Amino acid sequence: FGTILVCLSASGCQCGAAPGRPPACANKQPELGTMAAPAASTVPAAPGAVAAAAVARDGDDVSARQREINAEWDAAAGEWDAKAAPYAKFLHAALWPALGVDDGDARRALRVLEVGCGTGLLLERLRHEVHDVVGVEPAPGMAARARDKAAAWSNVEVVEAAIGAGDARADVTALAPASFDVVVASSVLAFVPDLPAALRAVAALLKPGGRLVHSDWQRDASAPVAEWKNADGFDAATARAAYAAAAAGLT
Repeated sequence: FGTILVCLSASGCQCGAAPGRPPACANKQPELGTMAAPAASTVPAAPGAVAAAAVARDGDDVSARQREINAEWDAAAGEWDAKAAPYAKFLHAALWPALGVDDGDARRALRVLEVGCGTGLLLERLRHEVHDVVGVEPAPGMAARARDKAAAWSNVEVVEAAIGAGDARADVTALAPASFDVVVASSVLAFVPDLPAALRAVAALLKPGGRLVHSDWQRDASAPVAEWKNADGFDAATARAAYAAAAAGLT
């Protein structure tokens, strides 16, 4: 499956796509490579305890980590719309140029999945442009708020489910395989308990030739490795390693 990486970074993007695929955020594409993050005063801090909970370790209880992650995000659900609106605006502006889909009719034919849809801020923007959009959100409080909004939107569905391995109740793999043209993952893949499993799950949901748009924070590569946290996002090495691990598990 094709991947596009869009970095929220004021200093220029350093991310790399999966091995064998050109980095979509290379400096030769300044519309992706030099996008600035929202102003500091408008950027909400990610829940701090999520970082430690989201690191996959052999033998850990993945479902337990998922519950911790859900609790952190649910605690922020009440104020998320006000805090995260700049994220949704930024990604929506970047999405279609990143995909190279400029034609409105072409967009209206697309089925889109957003993993980690939160309270539905991006769903609300996409619903006017595409055939239909499904939002997956593992945190019950976040999902409930998105579902309440989607009740008034005829082409939007919200599913409460984990993204890849992580929750015995429901998982994104329950969705129909090979059924989406585009999957969007914005500031979410740093928080999944098992990143390779999540990427494999996403790949299974994409139609042949489908694209994953992964938007995330650019990790400060100068920081000591011991200080890195999942919540800090990705640098080129971690992005490549994640996609390579996922590709190794695909058949």
